[in-house]
Amino acid sequence: KHWLPFCKKNNIQDRSPQVYFSSTSHSWSDEAQNLKVMYTDMKSRVEHVLDCGKVKDEFITCDQFRGIFDLWTDKFTR
Repeated sequence: KHWLPFCKKNNIQDRSPQVYFSSTSHSWSDEAQNLKVMYTDMKSRVEHVLDCGKVKDEFITCDQFRGIFDLWTDKFTR
């Protein structure tokens, strides 16, 4: 929704956010800074899920997803 359009607009060939944001060879626009904040937040949430083995209730937006996440175990990704 945000990252790929940014890459296309700025002709970024390596579309890995981790690679892009770890690079110090360029200056970042306000848009890039905002994307970095979104990426860092998303990465933190994913790492939290992996560490604790479940998605926090505050991130589950509907009962259908809640039922799906209730089936998930840490064995699915490890």
